[in-house]
This record gives sequence, C-alpha cells and structure tokens, in this order.
Amino acid sequence: MKAILWLIAVCNLNPLMNTFLKILLWVVAFVAATLVGMYSMMGLHHLSGFVFPEAAMSKMPEDPVELESFIAGLGLAPKISVLLSHWGGTVMSALTAQFIAPTKKLWPGTTMGAFFLIGGIANAMMIPMPTWMVVTDVLGYVPLAWLAARALQLRVNRA
Repeated sequence: MKAILWLIAVCNLNPLMNTFLKILLWVVAFVAATLVGMYSMMGLHHLSGFVFPEAAMSKMPEDPVELESFIAGLGLAPKISVLLSHWGGTVMSALTAQFIAPTKKLWPGTTMGAFFLIGGIANAMMIPMPTWMVVTDVLGYVPLAWLAARALQLRVNRA
C-alpha cells in the first residue's frame, strides 16, 4: 500500500487514477442500476401476483395462443399492476444510476429509462398485450426515469 502511494506521489499519477476511478464508478453505476431495476421489477411483478392471484406469473401459459387469451381475460387492475411493475423497476434503476454516477447531470437516470424502454419493446414483441397497454407502457419509461433522476437531483441539491 505504501509503495502504491509513493508511486502516485512520485510519478504524479493522480490525474490518471482519478480518470480510472471515474470510469470504474460509471461501470458500477450502470451495472448496479440495471440489477436493481431488474430485481425491483421482478419483485413488483411477484407482489402483484399476490395482490391479483389470477395474474400470478406461475399461472401464465407458455403456448402463445393460450397466453393471448389468458391476458385478454385479465381485468384492468392486473394489467395496470404490470405497467406499475415495469415503471417501478425503471424508476429504481434511474435512481440508482443517478445516485452512483459521478455527475450532477440528468442523463444517467434518463439513459436507464432508455435502456428499460428497449427491454419493454422486446417484452411487447414477445408477450401479446393489448395495444393500449403496449403504448402506455412504452410511453412511460423515459419520462418516469427523467422525473426520478430530476427528483433525486433536486433532493441532493437542496440538502
């Protein structure tokens, strides 16, 4: 440890180390944000399965035709809970990225919203959902991520 500190002092590696640590912090921010968002989303999906047992993920059929009729037969509340699960995971991801990233700008949280938007589009292509649900789901990712990042930014600046 003393040798590393001596090397930094003698060779003036401080700017290089600052750059390395910032890059490492960016990587940690986006990996952590992705994991937090995915696990939050899955946790909210499972929680909605407890609230609406008819919509539990374990009851979803694997056959595409049966899946389409299963989703069509669900009520409005389970469908809204799916949207809230997706948006909740996105918000948690945006907050995590915004909190860890070494910048005060809003783009880390908004980037996570765009990342989860890509996942939401892929999800909409794989699972047959009603059109209104797909449109509402897709339109919510980036604005909610931006709002979460902005709220955290205002909260940190106020403190």
